[in-house]
Amino acid sequence: MAWSIPALPQSGLARIALTALAGLIAGALFYAALSWIVARWTEGPRQKAAAASAEESAKGLATAAADAVTIINERTTEHVRIEDITRANERAIRGAADAGTPVPGVAGALRAGLCRRAAYHADPACAAMLGDSESLGPARPDDGRPAPGE
Repeated sequence: MAWSIPALPQSGLARIALTALAGLIAGALFYAALSWIVARWTEGPRQKAAAASAEESAKGLATAAADAVTIINERTTEHVRIEDITRANERAIRGAADAGTPVPGVAGALRAGLCRRAAYHADPACAAMLGDSESLGPARPDDGRPAPGE
């Protein structure tokens, strides 16, 4: 038995349907071929644009990294300079002739400032100075007289 092509339908509606189907298939093939051609045609410019974009990004990152290193170096140099000044000042203060002599007003102010901090409230010396943890003790008259109750 020989193989044969089946006969096409003879009705008008069936012919219209087959013609529409053939047209859709031909249109899809044409669209696919056209898309492939356009993609190949524009591939070069897209690759150039992507390469240029990557190159600009790399340049920007390199510039940012160089700027960051410069800023870090400047900050480190400034920190070292400040530390040198601090050490020189400390040596000068400790090396002064009367460095060991206490200055009552300054020492009292420093002690009062420390005692006002929460970390020092429990210290017995601070508790005695603060009295009621809200103030620095009883108010003294301005004329030098002792406070009432002292």
